Amino acid sequence: MDVKKLRDTYNRIAEDYTEDHAKDTWDDDFIDYFSKELFSGARILDLGCGPGIDAVKLAKRGLKVYGLDLSEEFLKIASKQLPEGAFTQGDMLERFPYGDDFFDGVFAKASFVHIPKDKIEQVLKETIRVLKKNGILHIAVKKGTGEREVQEDDYGYKYERLFSFWQPEEIKEIFNKYNLTFLKESETIKHGTSSVWLRFLLRKPLKTN
Repeated sequence: MDVKKLRDTYNRIAEDYTEDHAKDTWDDDFIDYFSKELFSGARILDLGCGPGIDAVKLAKRGLKVYGLDLSEEFLKIASKQLPEGAFTQGDMLERFPYGDDFFDGVFAKASFVHIPKDKIEQVLKETIRVLKKNGILHIAVKKGTGEREVQEDDYGYKYERLFSFWQPEEIKEIFNKYNLTFLKESETIKHGTSSVWLRFLLRKPLKTN
């Protein structure tokens, strides 16, 4: 995975992406499910937070939001949208800049989609590390097979991003390997697209291996 290429792409498309996704609602039901499993003031990580669209929604539900993203331009927008948020630039393929058992919840909508499939367990283990025991994890990934670079031109210019695609049993097998409890799972098609999203609400066990 070319991390610099992905960062440069998101820095380039940041403003167009923000405008394009500002009214997304396809995962709002899981924002509610996630929030209801937590308490007011719970410390949560919006992992791959982008321009902070979901961070704002999470904060409105009474959660204390931290955000981690690769793109500096996204983080500038996120900080304007949610000044009280604690946003940090970072690479999901590296150690997260937080201590063990730091968060009550981790919200990872559409951030694992850019992780190469042979790196998914590395990133999942790091996600679990920063999540408190009995903490809540939301992950949404694209349904499909394999991984590939996808070229798009919907903003009037061409850009490419790596996407990984999963079958339900394939990714659930990985979640089971880390003894995560399934609270909810769902497939949904984002309105106006052909993309099918696999969505999971999970709980970290009280005891870990």
